[in-house]
Amino acid sequence: MPKVAALAGHGFDGTHFIEDVDVAFTRRGAVPGDERVEVLPERCYRGGVSDWGAALFYTDFLGRNPLDARQLEPYTGLTTKALARALELSVDELYDLVSGSDNWQMVGASYVDGPDRHRTLGDLRVQTLKPCLDTLLTHAERNLCEAFPHSDSQRRSRDWFREERMALDSLLRDGGAGGVPEVYRAWMRRHVPHGWSFDLTSRLFDIASEAVRDDPLHALFLERYEDAARLYNAAIAESGVSVAPLATDRGELPLFAVFNRGGHQYRTPLARDGGWVKAGDQAWRLERSAGGALTFPYDALREAGVTALSGKALILVLQAVRCAAGAPLVIPHRGSVYMPGARRLAASLRDAGLLSLPDWPVFRVRFGFLDALRTLAVPVRLPAYLHPFLPAPEISARELAEAVPPLVERAQEELRALTDEAGREQVFRRHLPALAEELADKEGRQRAAARDPATRPLASRLWDEVKALRRQRTRWLLDRAVGLLHAGDTGYFDSRGALLPWSLALGGRPFYEQVLGQARLYRDGEAPHP
Repeated sequence: MPKVAALAGHGFDGTHFIEDVDVAFTRRGAVPGDERVEVLPERCYRGGVSDWGAALFYTDFLGRNPLDARQLEPYTGLTTKALARALELSVDELYDLVSGSDNWQMVGASYVDGPDRHRTLGDLRVQTLKPCLDTLLTHAERNLCEAFPHSDSQRRSRDWFREERMALDSLLRDGGAGGVPEVYRAWMRRHVPHGWSFDLTSRLFDIASEAVRDDPLHALFLERYEDAARLYNAAIAESGVSVAPLATDRGELPLFAVFNRGGHQYRTPLARDGGWVKAGDQAWRLERSAGGALTFPYDALREAGVTALSGKALILVLQAVRCAAGAPLVIPHRGSVYMPGARRLAASLRDAGLLSLPDWPVFRVRFGFLDALRTLAVPVRLPAYLHPFLPAPEISARELAEAVPPLVERAQEELRALTDEAGREQVFRRHLPALAEELADKEGRQRAAARDPATRPLASRLWDEVKALRRQRTRWLLDRAVGLLHAGDTGYFDSRGALLPWSLALGGRPFYEQVLGQARLYRDGEAPHP
């Protein structure tokens, strides 16, 4: 929302599309028929999977993002399985130890009458949202009062949350049994100046539209599936984006069918099977356009309840660029992580002569929130993970702003040192010299005792002590790497997080207007403005 408010304040107008075709939420281990919906901290599980809570979430001030345990492998010198063994943990216990975050989100089972049908944001109703919204607002208010201890900051926080609760209660009452996206639209209108319109993403990809039916990406993946899918998967691999490749052996298409049927809006992956297109247990015969090209049977899909075809990951980006029809597409700084993959795919399709997409007028908005804190002297209580890296658990906002850039630089430098064994030993000795000396001494004594048959019983006892000390070293390196990864990521909050309530708590409406006023646009793919 601050992104749109900043653009409006800079004299831009446009349309903000409220997401309603993405999956509303997921929860690991949920099964069809599970109706539980709750607010939980985001985390990763074995294999890097995580719960998903796009409908409703809040990140604590300077809160940790979730870590995949596999991210630690370069810094410990051990595979995830070997690291778990070294600490006498299971892999799942290791994930429990390191993967937690301070991002709180509404999660639940996404299934609608089967494992291939996933509830979208557009399917959510007010009665589902309200209890979790109350929980999240209470948590967010408590977090702000903990993070900003000055009485003026706490008063502003309490006032803002009281006003928002009253406004949201009114919006939720007016929404009645309606959809959550409509409540979001009304809330956005409350906070964004006039001149902007608000629409739903499903309307961008509505298959009743001739523009959607003429989408060249549809025709490409039907006519040249093998070539297009190969380039799609290559773009994922080459760009390093965290996206699942297409399962070409199953004819997986990079599209979802969005259904409105049986009182639910849900989406199902699409696949091509010879001359047919399949969505779950349903199938339709592909058709030919007037020009002879393969095309989706749009009318038959509509009769079956399909309202939209939305792209997966990279294709979603290309669809959005195309639908913008030459108007700039604006996304957040350090957001929309699919962009490098989408750029790679667009270039590959062009170079292969398969598809030439229009110009790429995509811009990002950078707020410089952390830098703006230099103008404030109010106290800030730091989250616990930052305590080992900054001089005190409570510092001024100005001191925080000055501390973040060198903190990020130091964290990244130490992480680089941890990527080889010599560097790990050097870091370990610098921070824990007594433990390092004790370990080196006992390793030497154990080796010497093992060479003499008369002292081998002593060697056995020393070996047990060495193993215990090595386990301490490994655990310390693990904890240090986790801390450094989080500390090195504090720059994330330059432009992300709950900037509106944080800014109001820290400096009131004038400071929030300052943050919006200093926001800068830069073209995606170029270096951001400092």
